[in-house]
Amino acid sequence: MTQRRFGRVRAVASLVLAMGRVPFWLAVDAGSTRGRAHERAFFARIAKGFGITIELCGKVDPAPGTLFVMNHISWADIPVMLTAIDADFVAKSDIARWPFIGRLALRLNPVFVARDEQYQSHHQVDAIRARLRKGRSVILCPEGTTSDGTGILPFRTSLFAAADVVQSVQPICLAYLDGEGQRSSPSACEKWRGSMTMICLREQPD
Repeated sequence: MTQRRFGRVRAVASLVLAMGRVPFWLAVDAGSTRGRAHERAFFARIAKGFGITIELCGKVDPAPGTLFVMNHISWADIPVMLTAIDADFVAKSDIARWPFIGRLALRLNPVFVARDEQYQSHHQVDAIRARLRKGRSVILCPEGTTSDGTGILPFRTSLFAAADVVQSVQPICLAYLDGEGQRSSPSACEKWRGSMTMICLREQPD
């Protein structure tokens, strides 16, 4: 069996195993300790199946109500981050309408925002503030879209207004590395067949 074929089989098998956990996840209260444990195990299985090794640089022990600000490279950012930290994503609202994925997204209870409705930004900021005031940490990707990971796109700053209620703001830098430790583009990441390392670098503010 070639490495390419093996990679596909492993990814499919891992997805099947992850889906086997979904009924148990749905059977417990959303947001409960058991529910969070099922969520992290679900996403960890998906990441492992696609050959992603998660390496954390820096201490990941956020205070309740932390606002994480990170770059966005690939769909894989979601399973990686939800495996690494306990936080709620700010997500585009149309995900809730996607078949099956939408139900799981609702289960994760992200902060949904409509990116094409800038006139509603004050309501979106209030929704993020409410989550932070309850002690939940929130992950914000201010670029508003994915990039190739070689730099940072201009930020959409309207949602940063929610930072006035946070305990701390924690920047996160994600980078995809290949087997030789070199940065890999999203197009290359879509062709994962062997070992890929994901670096989650948490910069400590001065």
